[in-house]
Parts: sequence; structure tokens; C-alpha cells
Amino acid sequence: QSPMPMSRKSANCAITAMKDTGGKPGTLLLECIYLLQSSAGAALQSSRYLPPATLRVLIDAEGLDHAGRLPHPLMARTREAVRPLVAKKIVRHYAPQLRAMLAAAEQLARGRSTALLAEAHAHAAQLLEGEIDRLKALKRINPNVRDEEIRFLHTQWEAVRQALASASVRLDALRVVAVL
Repeated sequence: QSPMPMSRKSANCAITAMKDTGGKPGTLLLECIYLLQSSAGAALQSSRYLPPATLRVLIDAEGLDHAGRLPHPLMARTREAVRPLVAKKIVRHYAPQLRAMLAAAEQLARGRSTALLAEAHAHAAQLLEGEIDRLKALKRINPNVRDEEIRFLHTQWEAVRQALASASVRLDALRVVAVL
């Protein structure tokens, strides 16, 4: 099964089983898909600097991330269905452990988002500060360049900085994986 989209607070989760030659049978993994995005409006065009990004975490009870070792296509090929009654029992029995795993996965996703946000900030700085510098240089030789144009770009740059600072990760989907 694909990760279940999270559309409400008391959402369902998907559960699947898979054979993992590198994992211990009976181990539970939690696959979480997070979206990193800015909440800025379309007029700011913050997606120009920070396009919506997907962060995948596949965590075990010890907090280790297995996403690199078990990519999604491999899991899709080796997964097996879990009967609904068995799935309910697994989720109910391991609910406290799954909540702890979810909290750890969110911390990992937030940590990964830092590098993406730094890259977006550098990209925005390069573009907007470059444009500000270009207009200032042009103003020295062309009196038709207005101060309002330069102020507008300064305001735009400040708004982009704030949008990037307020960007956050949001849980979009999760799936419990039982290792066979």
C-alpha cells in the first residue's frame, strides 16, 4: 500500500508488510512523508526560491532512519498486504511506540529541512540582492531609475526572508511497515 495521505487530525494510516534481508523480522518501521513549504502568498512567488519539497523518513523504534537503505521503489516491489483485522491489532498494540517514532521522524525531517532552507535563502539572496545592486548601479548613470523601485525590491527581499523563516514541515502521509 502507498503511504496514506493525512487529511484530518484523527487520520487513518496505511500498513504493509515487507521482507527485509537487512532487518530483523518483527521490527516495525514508520514511513513518514513530509512537505516543506512556505505559507507565503502567490504574489511573493516564494516557490520560486523554495519549491514545495518532499522529505521521506523511514524510522525504526531506535530512531534510526532507513530511507536510504530502503528506497520507496524497493519497498513497493517487496511489500505484502496485511489483513485489516491484523493491521488494527498491530496499530492498537504499538500505538505508544508509533507515537514516539512519529515524534522522532518529525525531528529528522526538521533537521533535513534546514539544509533546504539554507539553499533557498542563498538562491533568493543571489537573485534579489543582485537585482538591487543592479538597480543601484543603473541609478548612478540613469536618473529615470526611481528610489521606489529599489525600495520595492528591498521590501520584496525582506518578505521572502520572512517567508523562508516561517517555512515548515507538514506531515502529509504515513505508513506502518512490519518487517517479515
